[in-house]
Amino acid sequence: MRDIPVGLIGYGIAGAVFHAPLIRACPQLRLAAVATSRKEQVEALGVRAVATVAELLSDPEIRLVVVASPSDTHFELAGAALAAG
Repeated sequence: MRDIPVGLIGYGIAGAVFHAPLIRACPQLRLAAVATSRKEQVEALGVRAVATVAELLSDPEIRLVVVASPSDTHFELAGAALAAG
């Protein structure tokens, strides 16, 4: 059963090749939404794409956030995810 809805920030190499496939392979997780500019690629997976991190973090369904953006943005985005609960 997939019961933890996951939000993924970023769908570049790290998000598309590593994080999204691993999240989707874990039976306890469900990739619920991805914050990305690559909307068509994400929606081809049957996953909702959102345009901004703020939109992802304001989604009450999301219980876990994975940051797959460029390294220099991790601190800020992880902090924003923690602040969003």
